Amino acid sequence: MQESEVKTLVDFDGVLRIAQLELPADDYAMILDADAGAPEAECEFGLWLLENGRETLAVEWLQRAAHAGVADAMQWLGKLYARGEGVEQDEAQATEWIKQAAAHGHPIAQRQVAELGL
Repeated sequence: MQESEVKTLVDFDGVLRIAQLELPADDYAMILDADAGAPEAECEFGLWLLENGRETLAVEWLQRAAHAGVADAMQWLGKLYARGEGVEQDEAQATEWIKQAAAHGHPIAQRQVAELGL
């Protein structure tokens, strides 16, 4: 089994009770969908992790979504590689992800490609 195929094997509700955490219903459903491998939810979960200061973990989820063809995840990965957030700064990777996002129709990435002459 590849790492990207590993799914959570714990009782999510039990973990939330132990950690004394409450998640809004939308966040709860999104996390379960991401864990089940839904690419859009993987991207959304990656962005949720990013907003909550978990950049390295966010990159992992955004990569899953990007490899599944989610243009928004590709554009965010480009941004993170350019800034060195959650990953080592890598201009070549940043450019490649932004170009892929543009090719998948992401409007911000398309504008970046045009402005940078890529």
